[in-house]
Amino acid sequence: MRPFIPPPDPREPRQITLCKGKLFLVDHGNFIMLTSPIILRNGIVVTIEGRMKMPDGTTRLLSEGEYV
Repeated sequence: MRPFIPPPDPREPRQITLCKGKLFLVDHGNFIMLTSPIILRNGIVVTIEGRMKMPDGTTRLLSEGEYV
């Protein structure tokens, strides 16, 4: 059974999500698998495993289907 992944928010044209343990960039509804970490404008680093490293040093793991 495939997990339910809610559709991307139309107000946010680009989002990052974790699906089946892989990190994807959702760009205007197109899913692009990421192969290297991505750094957001606010300084958050998202690794390809879905771990978010905050600028203050704390970390958090994205849940399956959660968008950033």
